[in-house]
Formats: sequence, C-alpha cells, structure tokens
Amino acid sequence: MRYSRLVEILDRCRRKRLLLVGDVMLDVYVSGRVERICPEAPVQVVRVLDKRAILGGCGNVARNLTPFGVHVQLCAVVGADENGAMVRRLLVEDRLAASGVFTEPSKPTTTKTRVTAERQQILRLDREETSHLSGKTEQRLVAWLARAVPHADVVVMSDYAKGVLTQRVRETVFATARQCGVPVIVDPKIADLRAYRGATIIKPNASEAENAWGHPIVSPSDFERAGRHLLRSCACEALIVTRGPLPTAVFQAGKKVIYVPTLSREVYDVSGAGDTMLAFLGLGLAGGASYVEATELANIAAGIVVGKVGTARAEEAEILAQAAADHDPAARKAVALEQLVVILDQHRRQGRRIVFTNGCFDLLHAGQIRFLQQARRLGDLLVVGLNSDQSVRRVKGFPRPFLKQNERVQILAALDCVDHVIVFSESTPRRLLRRLRPDVLVKGRGLSLESVVGREIVESYGGTVKVLQAFEGPTIPELSREIHTLLDQQAKNRTRR
Repeated sequence: MRYSRLVEILDRCRRKRLLLVGDVMLDVYVSGRVERICPEAPVQVVRVLDKRAILGGCGNVARNLTPFGVHVQLCAVVGADENGAMVRRLLVEDRLAASGVFTEPSKPTTTKTRVTAERQQILRLDREETSHLSGKTEQRLVAWLARAVPHADVVVMSDYAKGVLTQRVRETVFATARQCGVPVIVDPKIADLRAYRGATIIKPNASEAENAWGHPIVSPSDFERAGRHLLRSCACEALIVTRGPLPTAVFQAGKKVIYVPTLSREVYDVSGAGDTMLAFLGLGLAGGASYVEATELANIAAGIVVGKVGTARAEEAEILAQAAADHDPAARKAVALEQLVVILDQHRRQGRRIVFTNGCFDLLHAGQIRFLQQARRLGDLLVVGLNSDQSVRRVKGFPRPFLKQNERVQILAALDCVDHVIVFSESTPRRLLRRLRPDVLVKGRGLSLESVVGREIVESYGGTVKVLQAFEGPTIPELSREIHTLLDQQAKNRTRR
C-alpha cells in the first residue's frame, strides 16, 4: 500500500464509530527478575519488581483503537467482583464508552495473570468460567445491541469462548447489521465457522481454518481449497486467514487469493497480536480501505506489537514510520522528532536503555564506526542526532559538509549499531535531549566530561554521561586540505577548458 494511501485511510477513520462485542478480560502483568531456583521445587524464583493491570480480550481490541480518534463503544460482561470493578475503572481511564458493559453475578471476571522475567513470559494463571450467560443478562445484551448496531460504522466481534457471544447474541448482531448495511468482522473461536454465517469478514488463524475444514492441510493447494470451501460455507465476503510469520491470506469470492506479507522483525511476545489484527481490520474498513488494504494495515500493526513485551498496542507514529520504511529501508531509522518521541517512550516502558550521541558525521570513517559500535553496547538501542547541512555549515564553516544531509542519513541508517537517526538544525542537541530524555549521552574525541554539551540536561533527570576514547581515523584538517586541493584542481581544469 502506498504511504499516501495509508495516511488517507487513517485520516478518514477519525470520528468513525466502532462497536466491539465480545469477551472482555483483565490482563495482569507481574514482572520481575529470576536470580535463583527454588530449593523447595525445581522452579524459578521470580523477584517481583512491578505489577500492572490492563484491559484484555475485546478490551484490548478497543485499546488498540483509542489513539486513532475513533469513537469506540464496548458491549461485554464482567463479574460482580473486584476485577470487574477494575475493568470498569480501566475503561474510564482509556476513555472507552461502556454503557453496554453488563454485570453477570454468576460468573467471575475473566482474568489472565502473566509472569514475565527478562522480557520473556514464563507463566500464565487463568481465572475464568466459560458457561453461557444467564437468560436475564443475555436479554439485556440483545436489547442493547439491537439499539446500538444501527449507529455503528463497523461492528467487531471478538470471541474468546467465555460465554458472551451466544447464538442469540450473534444472530441479533448479524441480522441488525445486515438490515442497516453495517459490516461485521469476527475473530472466531467456535470450531464450526458456519456459526458466524452472516458476518462480512471472518478472521481465523491457520489452525482454526484447518479444524473448520475437517481435513489436514499439508500443502499450499490444500490451504487454498480449505479457504475457498470455508468462504462458500460461511457465506462471508472475505475470509482472512492469519498464519503466524507467514503471509496472511485474503480469500474473496470470484477473486484470486491474495497473500499479504507480515512484518519481519524480532518477536518478544505474541500476546494480543490477534487482537491487534482484529482492531486494525476494523479501523481499515472504517477508513474506507479494501479488504486487502485493511489486511496490510493490520499486519503492520501486529508486527509492531509482537516486538513489545505484554499486551501492547501500536501507535500511529510507529505505523507511519514502518509504512515509510517499506519504500525506503532507511526511513524506519530516520524519523521525525514527534515519531521518535513516541517510539522511545514505547522502548522505555519495556525497560530498554536508550543511548544518544550526536555529531556531523561528515565523511564517516572507521574510527567513528568503532565509536558508534561501542556506544551501542552501553544500552539497548542507539539514537544518533545528526546536524543538518545548515547546522554543519554554521559549526564547521564553508565548504562543509562534504556529504549532503540525505547521504549522511543513508550511511548512518545502514549501520547495524544505529537504531534511529534524527536530524536537527540547531547548533547544539540540547532541544533533542530535552524531548528524547536518553538514559546515556555519549561523546568521544577526547572531550572532558565537563565539556560535553547537554550534560546538565541528562544528569538533571538521572541519566548518565559517558566519554569514550578517541578512535584513530583521518583528521579533519587532513581531509579538508585534500578536498581543497581537489576542488582547486577542478577549478583550474574548468578555467583551462
């Protein structure tokens, strides 16, 4: 998808109304550090450092949508317990409309507690009751949905098989949406996908599609036969099958199956990736995207989320940066300041240590590369502040820079040790340091600690400043003399001609 088209879709979805129906949960994250094995049993001992709770299930689908300016209405059920009260508080904090959230006294609030250490999940504890709703609660849901569905632009159904999406609830949504021309997207859990007949889009994963087909899928041709059979039997407009790291398949009646590549990146945690896919399929449809375009958007967002620990979400700046990188590999690293602020905040919440250095990096040489490699080892990611052409000229004088700004960005972005490049036009990086708040500020060239520009800013919030040894390389006066000689010679040759 073209970058301009993605921007258009995201702009058009603002102020649209999305109705989410399904199983809401409370996701509790306990994070800590493993330092020893328990003497009582062969298990790891986790020293707890932090505990937090966020919305899960269809609540997480809703959370994925809130940064994009859409109006999100939730229809779900919680228990009459402390965790149910916590879900309601989180809905308020996330500015999610919750008039359709009902209390079921006979069931506890579905709660998943995940224990993580060193950015890896090591244990999950579930508290749930999957029996169907009481007749009274089901009737309240059905009546509420009959009033709400006609006012939605898109309905998203998130089925975790916890008892909310009963047959009566599903049929109410499908019938009402069909009458009003509202598209419905379903993330299924029932093995027989025909239970969702009436949906516009059904989004199973590969395993669910295989189970629904009833035959082993052992080849690409098997997969396509299964997809086309399910598309016909479910009478939906599109069947979108996710396949983990493999391309997502989009089946549409009368059309060739389209495979949409996933975003290739390091995977830290797949928790909530399906919720993210579902959310952005709905967001894409609300913004006027085709089924394939909505899948492309959803794959970008899901690829960002699996690179984070826990049930996370993708921010708009991250999505735009990734889309730009599809056209220019360096664009993922070279981002605007506001985008970088968002990206670094995400890294910071995951406990990653951010290192920053800055300079002109004009005629980059091996010594500077060694410096950047050593700087990167001081943390989890390295941000390089790069002086713009005008800034270099103010600091170094004419004829600097020898390499133009875009060339210097491309060279730095091509280095594995550099995670992000940010161009600044001021003579010093002080404004960047105030906005980015790196954990470590690194400089070289034999400077004293006291002379590092911006040291007082970084130390004011508890950051550290490091000065690395100077690495050998050609000196600027030597390079300058050689280049001036070359320029003079070229000028003489032009005069002779």
